[in-house]
Amino acid sequence: PISAVFDMILTHGDPLIIPIPLYSGVAEMLRPYNSQYIALEQDKDGILPQQLRRLLVERAQLDKPLPKLMYINPTACNPTGRTLSLQRRREIYKIACEYNFLILEDDPYYFLSLMKEDLPTLLSMDVEGRVIRAESFSKILSSGLRVGYVTGPSPLIRQIELHIQVSTLHTSGLSQIVVSKLLKSWGHEGYLQHIEHVKKFYRERRDLMVAACNRYLKGVAEWNVPTGGMFLWLKIPLLKDTWTMAIKDCIEKHLLIVPGHPFTAEQGPPEYNYIRLSFSLASPEQMDKGVKLLSEIIQEAVKDGN
Repeated sequence: PISAVFDMILTHGDPLIIPIPLYSGVAEMLRPYNSQYIALEQDKDGILPQQLRRLLVERAQLDKPLPKLMYINPTACNPTGRTLSLQRRREIYKIACEYNFLILEDDPYYFLSLMKEDLPTLLSMDVEGRVIRAESFSKILSSGLRVGYVTGPSPLIRQIELHIQVSTLHTSGLSQIVVSKLLKSWGHEGYLQHIEHVKKFYRERRDLMVAACNRYLKGVAEWNVPTGGMFLWLKIPLLKDTWTMAIKDCIEKHLLIVPGHPFTAEQGPPEYNYIRLSFSLASPEQMDKGVKLLSEIIQEAVKDGN
């Protein structure tokens, strides 16, 4: 559905509002459009509405085309694990109404939020028919299912449906049947119980990963505790760039991490000192061993003058 939304709304060279860092899969999906990115920085509470307003005012003053679409991953986003605060959600929606652009609310980690309360979605605030919301069963049932769903204004949903019919025809029928049968067997209460079980699983793993970082990476890396999802976003201030460390030094020692570069959508500086860790599959022992090894590799890279 996400690619169908882009196809439906964007033409080559259109301005597009995105967060930075941005999930690398979406960045690659957008590459053929050659969009003019209106890139928004993030802090611990997500993207900055005041920056968005300033950039839109500047474009209007310079008579540049205004965006038709904003892409946002508001809950426990990939790669940072940050969640857009309620106040900022309201401000973003208000700006969308003022400047007349649509919002693609891509929220696959909504049910993996580890905050005390789930925040209202942008779709729930929509009174003008400008929010398209995409969700997924892949994060809470099985990644191999590749089944998601989209909610939004009927005319836009119909266009997405037609696009899918003439492109992929439909999502795998087998996957759809598996999900349908499972949800029917659970019922609503059973589904909610499953969600709580999944949240408990990821909360324990997040806490183990953060504890390992506190043991081995203090003074070496900087991070915010993820508000959900399955990733930890680290800044390595002792290094100017993490590319060689991630794709060479770590791999040579059988440690898999992701350098931050693929998440910049080519909007960041050539030298980028962020990395992403995942805590979805590693055992507690592997997390402890891996983070300790990462600390050693970083310190070796510092000595080598990276």
